[in-house]
Amino acid sequence: MDDNILWFAGVDWASEIHQVVLVDARGTVTGERTFPHGGEGLGAMCDWILSTTLARAESVAPVTRRSGKRCVVVMRQACHMRLRTAVYHWPRVAIQHDELSKRRYRELRKRGHSHGRALRTVADRLLAVACAMLRARTTFDPAKARALKEAA
Repeated sequence: MDDNILWFAGVDWASEIHQVVLVDARGTVTGERTFPHGGEGLGAMCDWILSTTLARAESVAPVTRRSGKRCVVVMRQACHMRLRTAVYHWPRVAIQHDELSKRRYRELRKRGHSHGRALRTVADRLLAVACAMLRARTTFDPAKARALKEAA
């Protein structure tokens, strides 16, 4: 088995109810559930897979190696390369075009966070929004987001 693969999610897409099995890198079945087809079911499936595998933005976060007086931060290698690239570029583009993401990024940088740490925080927010949209079976509407913010 490839050393870079940490989890495998087998999904049966052939029917209206999807059987999902999670297997770790050693081949051990770590979880098995069924989900209904549709936005709410797929959203629940995403939440379950993310919570079970801890595959959030932190799964592409850098690795810190400490020993004695030394502290070395290196890029995580044991993750999905395309996922790592997407989790980097998605918030990077968001801070260029989305005012809320841009404001959040600036606040984090003012507090002394590194560029990468600030991008990971923005990515966490974007992932939470994407999962909420899957659960609600909706598309993103900036006008609705603004209206909700002004009402609060």
